[in-house]
Amino acid sequence: MSLVVLLPTTASAHPPYESRVRVVTDSDGHELEVVKSYDDGVFFTDPVKLVVRHPRGKTVAETDYGRAITVVCAFSSKCVVFRYDGLMPILPQDVWWLGEGNLSTSNSVALRLLGVAAPLWDNGLGYLFAVGLFFLPLAVLRVAWSRPTSINGLLVALVGLSATVLLLLIWLYVVVLLSSLLLPLVVILIATLSVLMRKTLRRRPTMRPPTAAAVASDPPTS
Repeated sequence: MSLVVLLPTTASAHPPYESRVRVVTDSDGHELEVVKSYDDGVFFTDPVKLVVRHPRGKTVAETDYGRAITVVCAFSSKCVVFRYDGLMPILPQDVWWLGEGNLSTSNSVALRLLGVAAPLWDNGLGYLFAVGLFFLPLAVLRVAWSRPTSINGLLVALVGLSATVLLLLIWLYVVVLLSSLLLPLVVILIATLSVLMRKTLRRRPTMRPPTAAAVASDPPTS
């Protein structure tokens, strides 16, 4: 029985892997590879660090491991590197300037505040997908709960409510413990989208059925 319990842990393990971010040039004209290096987190988020590597394999610079690493390259010759750590970080733990293969620590308050939304730069689709998965069970629940006028309708609504709670718990587990997404940023996006949707629905004109007085006042058509 104990072997069966241990089997999922062994099967879920995977070797370290990397994803290339970009190629930069150092002061001597050598092209350096910038990669995100991931380790195995087993049942939790894979920890990641940024590595700047020489073509011969020598590590020029690297960061500590964290929950997520975001590299924003909106400038001509430099990039900004944000490292996030913990289960639900809002601000980045560390900020560096990446230029010519070197990582220089930045204490800029403005950059740290920019780090709240920086993950959207390189993982915007992931955040949009997470927001969509949050609203999907709520939309299903709204449909199931719209007309509980009978016993069967009430049962359908209760089943929909139970399924929605279960799906949201699974969603929370995936976002917080499995993915590298930042829950505070996801919550900000959900709140912003909710406000925009509410304002849009309020501005939409509603078609009211004509009253008896209005119908009586209309001239008959021949």
